Amino acid sequence: MTDPSDQLNTLRDRLQSADAIAKADRKSLIEFDRTLQLLNSEYSDHRRLKLLRHITILTEEVGGVATALDDRKAAEELVRWIHANRSNEETDRDYRVALRVFGRRVTEGEDTPDALSGPRRRHRRVTTLRPSRAICSGGKKMSSR
Repeated sequence: MTDPSDQLNTLRDRLQSADAIAKADRKSLIEFDRTLQLLNSEYSDHRRLKLLRHITILTEEVGGVATALDDRKAAEELVRWIHANRSNEETDRDYRVALRVFGRRVTEGEDTPDALSGPRRRHRRVTTLRPSRAICSGGKKMSSR
């Protein structure tokens, strides 16, 4: 497996040279990367790579990540692309989390910008019926023996 530091360097080179990335987006991505480097006790190289890769892909495929920090419509376009192109629920969630972390780390303050803190998908809650809560026909509780 390739060292995440090498992969991060390759991704940084890609950011610097990609013609498909708008100047404002490039600046925001570089700032995001530098901020994550400063917070290396919170983000491992693997985590930084995953976050930066997801935001880079969003930037290359949709664009407007810098605009999405302040503009809910731009943020919604990014989320629409995520939902349309990521069939795996975990990957879908990873992209949305990366977008929120990006917003939190590139803007002033500790909170996710309002434009990026939109509705979140809720996982279905699976409940298991415990015998102590089960009710028999006739309305009596079952014993939990």
